[in-house]
Amino acid sequence: MAFSDADLREFLNRLQGDPVACQQLRNLLRDPVLERLSSEVAALALAQRQTEERLGALAERMEQLAEAQRQTDERLGRLSERMDQLAEAQRRTEERLSEFERRTEERFALLTERVDQLAEAQRRTEEQLARLTERVDQLAEAQRQTEERLAEFERRTEERFALLAQRMEELAEAQRQTEERLAALIERVDRIDDRVGELVGESLERRYRDRAAAYFGQVLRRSRVVDNLVLEEALEDHLSAEEVCDILRTDVIVSGKPRNRPEVEEVWVAVEVSSVIDTTDVERVVRRSRLLARSGRPVVPVVAGKEITRAADEAARTEKVAVVRDGRISNWGEALTAALASN
Repeated sequence: MAFSDADLREFLNRLQGDPVACQQLRNLLRDPVLERLSSEVAALALAQRQTEERLGALAERMEQLAEAQRQTDERLGRLSERMDQLAEAQRRTEERLSEFERRTEERFALLTERVDQLAEAQRRTEEQLARLTERVDQLAEAQRQTEERLAEFERRTEERFALLAQRMEELAEAQRQTEERLAALIERVDRIDDRVGELVGESLERRYRDRAAAYFGQVLRRSRVVDNLVLEEALEDHLSAEEVCDILRTDVIVSGKPRNRPEVEEVWVAVEVSSVIDTTDVERVVRRSRLLARSGRPVVPVVAGKEITRAADEAARTEKVAVVRDGRISNWGEALTAALASN
């Protein structure tokens, strides 16, 4: 009796489920013939298993191909839809192109008309340009004539400027000589002015020295000019020889008793005389008064003259210096109080 493949598979399945039968079959298969048969059956089982595995893989591949076919069908559907959209877009594009062609024809017609107008305008412009060219030629001729006249004018102007330059040089030389003479004259006047100032100062100094009682009698009693010998004896123990010489150069030094301060026995008044009192006179009398005060006597600084500058007047008030102008004394009380306070 022959076995089919199905019978053999059924037999093997039953045999695997019965351990006793399997052992009996092993005992029977120890026969060489049976062992060969067993080997053949194992080979058939292996071939059957491999065939089933290949069939499973083939089935899986068929499923993959079916899925790919489905996706391809979907893509074809979308592609068909896209083709319909493109066809509709092409139709609208053709419609727009037709409208564009129509409008373009209209614009070309308008442009042709405009070109004709421009051509006419160009013709008129050329006519105007021709007239303008003729006018420019006329202006060029007028310009040439003007340049000729200008060149002649420049030539004459150069000649006149040359004459004028020569005249200016002559005037400059005359001006230089005049300035030299004027400078010499100014220098001479300055020397004369300095000499006059010196003479006026010496005259004022002599007047204040000779008439000290008249000038200072209103603020001092028994006023008199201090002699240089008296000054030297009073100062030589208190000052250096140079400082004593500086004191002796004071214009006038007067001594006396203050009328409005009866308790004060005696004060000295150092006077700097100048025609026009300036700040230098104020500074000088302040310095010499401080040196003179080292003798132990109160010393009142005074500046005297005909005029005083504003800066000197302010400096005199600041430094507590009395001012005598035309016989009138100002700042005397302040100057006397400061002298007594510093002694």
